[in-house]
Amino acid sequence: MRYVSTRGQAPALSFEEVVLTGMASDGGLYVPETLPEFSREELAEMAGLSYAEIAFRVMKPFVNGEIDDATFRSIVTEAYATFNHDAVVPLKQLDANHFLLEQFHGPTLAFKDVALQLLGRLLDHFLKKRGERAVIMGATSGDTGSAAIEGCRHCDNLDIFILHPHNRVSEVQRRQMTSVLANNVFNIAIEGNFDDAQAMVKASFADQTFLNGTRLVAVNSINWARIMAQIVYYVASGVALGAPHREVSFCVPSANFGNVFAGYMAYKMGLPVKQFIIATNANDILHRTLTDNDFSKRSWRPPWRPLWISWCRLTLSACCLTPTIATA
Repeated sequence: MRYVSTRGQAPALSFEEVVLTGMASDGGLYVPETLPEFSREELAEMAGLSYAEIAFRVMKPFVNGEIDDATFRSIVTEAYATFNHDAVVPLKQLDANHFLLEQFHGPTLAFKDVALQLLGRLLDHFLKKRGERAVIMGATSGDTGSAAIEGCRHCDNLDIFILHPHNRVSEVQRRQMTSVLANNVFNIAIEGNFDDAQAMVKASFADQTFLNGTRLVAVNSINWARIMAQIVYYVASGVALGAPHREVSFCVPSANFGNVFAGYMAYKMGLPVKQFIIATNANDILHRTLTDNDFSKRSWRPPWRPLWISWCRLTLSACCLTPTIATA
């Protein structure tokens, strides 16, 4: 399987190269040239399996034999053994047709643990194989940074630098990021907002001459491995509620839409999805771009209440006869 950039101007890469590269050189996201598809029978066979086994089956086609099955299964199992719930992302029933997918059972209590516990191990595996060392650089509004640090702090072949906007992350997240004493972890607080931090990261990837040959790796949603890992919980929750024999709907709180993009990939791979409901807050640049062609930069507005209250209400008000899953 080859991976190509969404902007079409970067060279096609293998899975290993995509994991180690992150963002494409033309600024696009590397995605599979063709998506694997699961038959109804293959989806039905996943019912009752452990989360790690479903993850192995869903992600194996993307790895394309570049990691042998035994090693890849071990990496996946080890990644999800760090969660404090046997189901990893358990479903909680709210009423007859509404369910909450709990994604806060990872080491940092953030849904991004699902992808970043895996990504750190994949990076370490490939770097060890090559005899190389790499630098991870990422921007965060809070949860990505702490989850990335937790996923990489024990890696032997990685140094990680995380940029976060000063005084614009929660106190819990700030402490999660800045209290890790590992020698390979570095935190940088910047003046500005998350978009400013992300712009610095993208600029660094565009011009890597300052690294003197050291590999630079991304852990934001611009790394395909994160999207790949997030596809799994859409498939796992859909199968748990009866897919492929009935459709499900998803309500997803989203900022840059990376999470719901993984859901769309699951749909394209064969998961029967009736609809995606995307919930956002006042920091709605992507919503404005898609609806009004307005990509203008506005000042960041702190949410006045927890986002989950908003999207839970949206989910519960959705008139659906199909099971609806809200991700948390």
